Parts: sequence; structure tokens; C-alpha cells
Amino acid sequence: MTEKTREIHPPPPTQTREFDQPPPTPTRRRSGRPKPIPFTYIPLEDQKEYYELSLNGAPTESEAMLGGLTGYYDTGGYIFGRYPSRLTHPNWRRFRDPDRYVFRTYNAYLAEQAAIVTHGTETLLSTGYLDCLDPGWHRALQYLAAFRYHEAGALKLWQFVQYAAGSEPISYCGVEECGSRLITTHTLNRYALDLAGAIPGWNDDNALELWLEDGGPLAGAREYVEHGLTVRDWAEGIIADGVVGAPLYYEPALRFFAINGAAHGDASTPTIVSSFTALAERRTRWAKEFVKLALEVDDNRPLIEEWVARWTARAEAALEGLAPLYGSVPRPVLDAAGEADRAKAAYGAIIQELGLETLTGVGA
Repeated sequence: MTEKTREIHPPPPTQTREFDQPPPTPTRRRSGRPKPIPFTYIPLEDQKEYYELSLNGAPTESEAMLGGLTGYYDTGGYIFGRYPSRLTHPNWRRFRDPDRYVFRTYNAYLAEQAAIVTHGTETLLSTGYLDCLDPGWHRALQYLAAFRYHEAGALKLWQFVQYAAGSEPISYCGVEECGSRLITTHTLNRYALDLAGAIPGWNDDNALELWLEDGGPLAGAREYVEHGLTVRDWAEGIIADGVVGAPLYYEPALRFFAINGAAHGDASTPTIVSSFTALAERRTRWAKEFVKLALEVDDNRPLIEEWVARWTARAEAALEGLAPLYGSVPRPVLDAAGEADRAKAAYGAIIQELGLETLTGVGA
């Protein structure tokens, strides 16, 4: 049997085909920065925006490359010591998250909350559950849509906290709060779009107007957020939004929308609000642990009491401001005074747990 030789020819060169492409469309760049929502309660000299902090205090590219993963830079400096709090502690790294979340588990938790909102709301809207919605509830839903500005403001506060915090475990909890506030802001945006498509004649075009409404139900919450945007001490930010604001006016606001929504034929809002409440409860749990750690240093107590007293007065004003909402719905099932007492009792229990119950006017 003779062996045949096979000639191997190289494949033909790939032919490229030229297409007539239209000339590229020139891109237009926005001139200047987007205009922020104006402050109402804060004097000009006390205002700040997060971009100013990031531009003036952000690490250089080389610092980020050399030390971003470890927290230590080539100079030997510790990144989390750059913005010391007025509170002191020999080792802020002793803080421990009571829920013991790490990056993967917390992101899984956020994904779970997002799935609850997304799938639950889509199912309720697609199956026509809002067909039974009481038209008298429409106005309250517009206030809920306006509440996204509150969440966006709180996000900026946590952006500062996570950047300036005194140790990695504290900073990481701040990063988590940024994630939770991004979810709540985005959820309310999307929900408003869904409602506009499902409810004839409803829209949230007046959301910013309701948020900026002087003397309106959200005016106290807006003032609270505006003061939060002027915080220069990361530890004060944790106390303001985690220990004081969450139980004293934030959760009561969510409770109003959830329970009254159910009473007015709204099956989707309680689903959304329940996920927000879970995130707020998580925020308070770890914030309490932070305060307990700070109180290990006796010299921190007067400053913590000062902060708690200041933010308690602001939160109580925000809580009282919500009162008109309760009487504005056709079938109110919650009483404003009773809800205020309930919130103050829950907040008082937190203050007592932290050993701050002797503070005058707080937790009473």
C-alpha cells in the first residue's frame, strides 16, 4: 500500500468587507455641574456636597494602587485615621457587626430584599391588584414618591461616613448603608414609573414640589436630611441616621404607608415598605453596637449625649410633621398621636439599652 502525500495549503486570507458608515454623531457635553436641590434650613457657610469631600480628600492614584486593598499606604499612614472623630477609642477596629455580614453575605441579603420588591411588585401590578385601589390614596402615593429625595440625601450622608470612618469594619457598614439607600432610592423611582403605568391619571410629576413644600408633611424630614448633609464627624452621622432617625421618624413614616396602603386596597406598597423597614432595623442594630463601643471611653459620653439630644429634637420635629398625612386619607387606620407615642417608646427603649436614659428630655 503506497502512502500518498497530501499537500497542505494555507487557508485563503480573510477578506474584510468595508461598509459605508455614517459620520459619527458629535457628542455634546453638559456644561457645568448639575444644580443640587437648594438647602432650606442650612446657612450657606455650613453647606457641603460630597463631591467636595471626595475631590479634596481622595487618595492619589498611586496611593489607591499601593494601599487601597490593605488600608495602609506606602507612607505608612492608615487611611481610616485621616478624618478622626471627636469621639476617641484606642482601637476602632474592635467594632463587630452584630449580624456578622461580609461582602458576599450582605450583597446576597440586599439581592434578596431587591427580589422581594421587584418580583412582588411586578406580580401584583400584572395581576390587576391595584384595580381596587381607593382613589383617595393617590395623593399619599405621591408623597411616597417624593420620599425618594429623603433616601438620596441619606445616601450622601453614608457616602461621607464610609469614606471618613475610623476603621475598616465601621467603614464597611457604611458602605452597606450606601448600598441600601441606593436600593431604596432606585426602588421608589421605579415604583413611581410602575404606578404611573398602572393607575390612570396618576403621576409623580409633583414629587420635587412635595419634597420642597414648606410646612408640608415631609418638611421635617427634609430639614433632618439637610442637617445630615452638614455633618463633619463620621461618628455623629452614625448616631444621627442609625440610632436616632431610624426608629424615631423614619420607621413611623414607612409604617404609615404600609398599613394605610393595605387599608386602601394597595397591596404593593406594603411589600416595598417592609423591605425598607428591614434595612432600617439592620442599620439600628449595628449603630447601637458602635455606640456601645464608643461608650467604653468615659470621655465620649458627654459628646454622645450632646449629639443624641440635638438629633432627637430634630427627629421629633420630623415625626410631628408627618401628622397631616394621617388625617388626609379616606380610611385612616392609624392615629398620629398614638403612632408618635409608639415611636417614642421604641426609641426610649433603645436609649435605655445604651445607658443614656438619664439624658434630660430623651427617652422619656
